Amino acid sequence: MIIGKIISIFDVKVEVVLSNSNVNIGNILCACDDESRKFEVTEINNTSATCIALSSTHGLKKGTEVKLCAKAIEMEYSDKIFGRMFDSFGGVIDEKKLSSTEKRVVDNSTVSLQSIDMEAKPMWTGI
Repeated sequence: MIIGKIISIFDVKVEVVLSNSNVNIGNILCACDDESRKFEVTEINNTSATCIALSSTHGLKKGTEVKLCAKAIEMEYSDKIFGRMFDSFGGVIDEKKLSSTEKRVVDNSTVSLQSIDMEAKPMWTGI
């Protein structure tokens, strides 16, 4: 399902005008003509989304249609990852298949200042 079109490209920053409001921060969008070109939504302003390219933007053009590829970046989370090599987006780069599908979202919610116990004693670091 097409959710928008690219309206500007600046280095790794990609602006997408949205035709669908079902896009959230952290979603992964990809170009319809080349699904290896992926973008993470970092900001939403009314009818547009600011994205960070997860691969090269060389050759990417304005007007390219984009679709929603994933709700967030996910990473394999099981004993099968020991000794394996992954890129920074959780993709296997050691040329071996990964048969398990136990994945977790890598983006964790932020910690609020209210949840930090300010009355606790500082930890001794030896410095």
